[in-house]
Amino acid sequence: MRYAELHAIAPALERIGKDATPGSVDMFATLVEAMVDYAADILEQSAKKLNAISQRVFKRYGAPARAISRWSNRALKDTLVESRSVGRSVEPYPRQHSRLQRIAPYALDKGQKWIGESIQARLKTVSQDLLSLADFEVHLTDKVQFLLDAVLGFITPSRMTFFKVLTIVWWSAFSADA
Repeated sequence: MRYAELHAIAPALERIGKDATPGSVDMFATLVEAMVDYAADILEQSAKKLNAISQRVFKRYGAPARAISRWSNRALKDTLVESRSVGRSVEPYPRQHSRLQRIAPYALDKGQKWIGESIQARLKTVSQDLLSLADFEVHLTDKVQFLLDAVLGFITPSRMTFFKVLTIVWWSAFSADA
């Protein structure tokens, strides 16, 4: 039983439907390609979201100091949550990539005599794509961490301003008594 649609099945069936008589090896290669394509799409969407967050965060950096200090704690918190949400959408892919990175070379090695040159070429391309996706995923993870650190850096000065005001009020209260 499954409770969610498997994202690679529909594109794989669509590709296979074009072929008159697909064999099991062709179906395997098509499924692996569809899984890689889906992962690439998800990572690309995550990159777009991170770029939008980055633009929003650092657009304020060029603004006058008052504009940054007025950036509410709520907006900062929302940005943190949104950044973390994108980070969570990227998290499962290293495990999936590592599985596929083991499957494709294994199939190439063990089935070299009977899978055919066209399938071998497809699986080699998949292996190269997976290496690129792994690098891209590391880049996205680093970007998520950078954005989280940057937003926390904006929160700290705004909190410090609050404590400065409290210190002045406290100091004024005790100075008046003396």
